[in-house]
Amino acid sequence: MDNPVKENLKRLMLADGKISEGELSRRTGIPQTTIHRILSGQIKESKPSTLKPIAAYFKLSLAQLQGEEQMPSNNTTKITSNYVGTPAKLIPLITWELASNWKKQYKTYQHDNTHGWVATNKEVGPKAFGLTIQGNSMTATHGPSFEDGCEIVVDPERKPKHQDFVIVKQSDKPNAILRQLSIEGGSLDLLPLNPRYSVTQLNSMDDICGVVCQLLANF
Repeated sequence: MDNPVKENLKRLMLADGKISEGELSRRTGIPQTTIHRILSGQIKESKPSTLKPIAAYFKLSLAQLQGEEQMPSNNTTKITSNYVGTPAKLIPLITWELASNWKKQYKTYQHDNTHGWVATNKEVGPKAFGLTIQGNSMTATHGPSFEDGCEIVVDPERKPKHQDFVIVKQSDKPNAILRQLSIEGGSLDLLPLNPRYSVTQLNSMDDICGVVCQLLANF
Protein backbone atom coordinates (compact mmCIF):
# COMPACT_ATOMS: atom_id res chain seq x y z
CA MET A 1 0.00 0.00 0.00
CA ASP A 2 1.24 3.48 -0.87
CA ASN A 3 -0.32 4.95 2.26
CA PRO A 4 -0.91 2.15 4.80
CA VAL A 5 -1.96 4.49 7.62
CA LYS A 6 -4.73 5.97 5.47
CA GLU A 7 -6.02 2.57 4.32
CA ASN A 8 -5.75 0.96 7.75
CA LEU A 9 -7.51 3.85 9.46
CA LYS A 10 -10.36 3.76 6.95
CA ARG A 11 -10.92 0.05 7.60
CA LEU A 12 -10.65 0.44 11.35
CA MET A 13 -13.18 3.27 11.45
CA LEU A 14 -15.59 1.27 9.31
CA ALA A 15 -15.20 -1.81 11.53
CA ASP A 16 -15.74 0.31 14.63
CA GLY A 17 -19.36 1.02 13.77
CA LYS A 18 -18.52 3.66 11.15
CA ILE A 19 -17.12 6.04 13.75
CA SER A 20 -16.94 9.62 12.45
CA GLU A 21 -13.85 11.80 12.20
CA GLY A 22 -15.27 14.08 14.88
CA GLU A 23 -15.96 11.25 17.31
CA LEU A 24 -12.51 9.75 16.79
CA SER A 25 -11.08 13.20 17.46
CA ARG A 26 -13.09 13.49 20.68
CA ARG A 27 -11.94 10.10 21.91
CA THR A 28 -8.25 10.50 21.04
CA GLY A 29 -7.60 14.22 21.37
CA ILE A 30 -6.19 14.40 17.82
CA PRO A 31 -7.58 17.38 15.86
CA GLN A 32 -10.42 16.43 13.54
CA THR A 33 -8.73 18.28 10.70
CA THR A 34 -5.61 16.14 11.14
CA ILE A 35 -7.68 12.92 10.99
CA HIS A 36 -9.41 14.22 7.86
CA ARG A 37 -6.08 15.01 6.20
CA ILE A 38 -4.80 11.50 6.96
CA LEU A 39 -7.94 9.89 5.54
CA SER A 40 -7.88 12.08 2.41
CA GLY A 41 -4.21 11.32 1.78
CA GLN A 42 -3.05 14.90 2.31
CA ILE A 43 -0.68 13.66 5.02
CA LYS A 44 1.64 10.94 3.75
CA GLU A 45 3.74 10.50 6.89
CA SER A 46 2.41 11.40 10.34
CA LYS A 47 4.55 11.84 13.42
CA PRO A 48 4.38 9.06 16.03
CA SER A 49 2.93 11.56 18.52
CA THR A 50 -0.07 11.93 16.21
CA LEU A 51 -0.57 8.22 15.52
CA LYS A 52 0.02 6.76 18.99
CA PRO A 53 -3.35 7.91 20.48
CA ILE A 54 -5.14 6.57 17.40
CA ALA A 55 -3.32 3.24 17.61
CA ALA A 56 -4.10 3.03 21.33
CA TYR A 57 -7.79 3.66 20.69
CA PHE A 58 -7.93 0.74 18.24
CA LYS A 59 -5.76 -1.41 20.54
CA LEU A 60 -2.94 -1.61 18.04
CA SER A 61 0.77 -1.01 18.18
CA LEU A 62 2.15 1.95 16.27
CA ALA A 63 3.86 -0.44 13.87
CA GLN A 64 0.56 -2.21 13.13
CA LEU A 65 -1.22 1.04 12.31
CA GLN A 66 1.69 2.05 10.07
CA GLY A 67 1.51 -1.27 8.21
CA GLU A 68 4.92 -2.43 9.40
CA GLU A 69 3.40 -5.33 11.35
CA GLN A 70 0.33 -7.42 10.65
CA MET A 71 -2.85 -6.35 12.39
CA PRO A 72 -4.61 -8.96 14.59
CA SER A 73 -7.40 -10.85 12.88
CA ASN A 74 -9.92 -9.88 15.59
CA ASN A 75 -9.58 -6.20 14.70
CA THR A 76 -12.72 -6.28 12.60
CA THR A 77 -14.92 -6.15 15.70
CA LYS A 78 -16.03 -3.08 17.63
CA ILE A 79 -13.28 -2.03 20.03
CA THR A 80 -14.32 1.21 21.66
CA SER A 81 -15.64 -0.29 24.88
CA ASN A 82 -12.24 -0.92 26.46
CA TYR A 83 -10.59 2.34 25.44
CA VAL A 84 -8.92 3.85 28.49
CA GLY A 85 -7.81 7.23 27.09
CA THR A 86 -9.23 10.52 28.28
CA PRO A 87 -12.08 11.64 26.01
CA ALA A 88 -11.70 15.19 24.79
CA LYS A 89 -14.33 17.87 24.52
CA LEU A 90 -15.32 18.93 21.02
CA ILE A 91 -15.62 22.65 20.38
CA PRO A 92 -16.59 24.35 17.10
CA LEU A 93 -13.91 25.52 14.70
CA ILE A 94 -15.09 28.96 13.59
CA THR A 95 -13.92 31.78 11.35
CA TRP A 96 -11.92 34.80 12.48
CA GLU A 97 -14.79 37.00 11.37
CA LEU A 98 -17.21 35.12 13.63
CA ALA A 99 -14.72 35.20 16.51
CA SER A 100 -14.98 39.00 16.50
CA ASN A 101 -18.56 38.79 17.73
CA TRP A 102 -18.66 35.30 19.26
CA LYS A 103 -19.73 36.38 22.74
CA LYS A 104 -23.01 37.65 21.33
CA GLN A 105 -23.60 34.96 18.72
CA TYR A 106 -22.57 31.69 20.35
CA LYS A 107 -26.00 30.97 21.92
CA THR A 108 -27.81 31.08 18.59
CA TYR A 109 -24.98 29.75 16.44
CA GLN A 110 -25.66 26.46 14.64
CA HIS A 111 -22.36 24.78 13.78
CA ASP A 112 -22.03 23.23 10.35
CA ASN A 113 -20.01 20.00 10.50
CA THR A 114 -18.21 20.96 7.28
CA HIS A 115 -16.37 23.64 9.25
CA GLY A 116 -14.89 21.03 11.56
CA TRP A 117 -14.35 20.66 15.27
CA VAL A 118 -11.42 20.91 17.64
CA ALA A 119 -10.86 18.34 20.40
CA THR A 120 -9.36 19.53 23.67
CA ASN A 121 -8.71 18.05 27.10
CA LYS A 122 -8.30 21.51 28.61
CA GLU A 123 -10.78 22.87 31.13
CA VAL A 124 -12.71 25.38 29.06
CA GLY A 125 -16.06 27.11 29.40
CA PRO A 126 -19.16 26.51 27.27
CA LYS A 127 -18.30 29.44 25.00
CA ALA A 128 -14.92 28.02 23.96
CA PHE A 129 -14.12 27.87 20.26
CA GLY A 130 -11.32 26.89 17.90
CA LEU A 131 -9.53 28.90 15.22
CA THR A 132 -7.12 28.03 12.44
CA ILE A 133 -4.00 30.21 12.38
CA GLN A 134 -3.67 32.34 9.25
CA GLY A 135 -0.50 34.12 8.23
CA ASN A 136 2.85 34.47 9.99
CA SER A 137 2.44 37.41 12.37
CA MET A 138 2.72 35.07 15.37
CA THR A 139 5.55 32.81 14.24
CA ALA A 140 8.77 32.87 16.25
CA THR A 141 12.26 31.42 15.98
CA HIS A 142 12.18 30.28 19.61
CA GLY A 143 9.54 29.74 22.29
CA PRO A 144 5.84 29.52 21.43
CA SER A 145 5.16 29.83 17.71
CA PHE A 146 1.79 29.86 15.98
CA GLU A 147 2.42 28.48 12.51
CA ASP A 148 0.04 28.99 9.60
CA GLY A 149 -2.53 26.17 9.52
CA CYS A 150 -2.26 25.18 13.19
CA GLU A 151 -5.32 25.27 15.42
CA ILE A 152 -5.84 27.01 18.74
CA VAL A 153 -8.39 26.62 21.51
CA VAL A 154 -9.81 29.88 22.84
CA ASP A 155 -11.82 30.48 26.02
CA PRO A 156 -13.77 33.78 26.06
CA GLU A 157 -14.50 33.39 29.78
CA ARG A 158 -10.89 33.23 30.90
CA LYS A 159 -9.59 36.49 32.36
CA PRO A 160 -6.60 37.76 30.36
CA LYS A 161 -3.30 38.23 32.20
CA HIS A 162 0.09 39.68 31.37
CA GLN A 163 1.80 37.68 28.59
CA ASP A 164 -1.34 35.71 27.73
CA PHE A 165 -2.04 35.10 24.06
CA VAL A 166 -5.38 36.69 23.25
CA ILE A 167 -7.83 37.07 20.40
CA VAL A 168 -8.55 40.76 19.91
CA LYS A 169 -11.07 42.65 17.79
CA GLN A 170 -9.56 46.06 17.15
CA SER A 171 -11.97 48.86 16.32
CA ASP A 172 -10.17 49.69 13.06
CA LYS A 173 -9.86 46.07 11.80
CA PRO A 174 -12.63 43.95 10.21
CA ASN A 175 -11.60 40.64 11.83
CA ALA A 176 -10.08 39.49 15.10
CA ILE A 177 -6.33 38.94 15.38
CA LEU A 178 -4.02 36.93 17.64
CA ARG A 179 -1.48 38.78 19.77
CA GLN A 180 0.39 38.48 23.07
CA LEU A 181 -0.94 40.82 25.74
CA SER A 182 1.56 42.96 27.64
CA ILE A 183 0.35 44.77 30.78
CA GLU A 184 3.06 46.96 32.18
CA GLY A 185 3.05 50.38 33.80
CA GLY A 186 -0.61 50.97 33.05
CA SER A 187 -0.10 50.32 29.33
CA LEU A 188 -1.80 47.47 27.47
CA ASP A 189 0.12 46.47 24.36
CA LEU A 190 -0.53 43.84 21.71
CA LEU A 191 2.69 42.11 20.72
CA PRO A 192 3.31 40.09 17.54
CA LEU A 193 5.88 37.30 17.79
CA ASN A 194 7.17 38.04 14.31
CA PRO A 195 9.39 41.17 14.51
CA ARG A 196 8.32 42.18 11.01
CA TYR A 197 4.96 43.23 12.47
CA SER A 198 4.33 46.28 14.63
CA VAL A 199 3.35 46.49 18.29
CA THR A 200 -0.03 48.17 18.80
CA GLN A 201 -1.74 49.52 21.88
CA LEU A 202 -5.01 48.15 23.18
CA ASN A 203 -7.50 51.00 23.47
CA SER A 204 -10.94 51.35 25.03
CA MET A 205 -12.69 50.62 21.73
CA ASP A 206 -10.94 47.26 21.28
CA ASP A 207 -12.40 44.01 22.59
CA ILE A 208 -10.53 40.95 23.88
CA CYS A 209 -12.59 38.07 22.49
CA GLY A 210 -10.85 35.31 24.43
CA VAL A 211 -7.65 33.84 25.81
CA VAL A 212 -5.73 31.10 24.00
CA CYS A 213 -5.43 28.04 26.24
CA GLN A 214 -4.08 25.45 23.80
CA LEU A 215 -2.10 25.26 20.57
CA LEU A 216 -2.70 22.18 18.42
CA ALA A 217 -0.12 21.48 15.75
CA ASN A 218 -1.16 19.40 12.72
CA PHE A 219 1.33 16.91 11.26
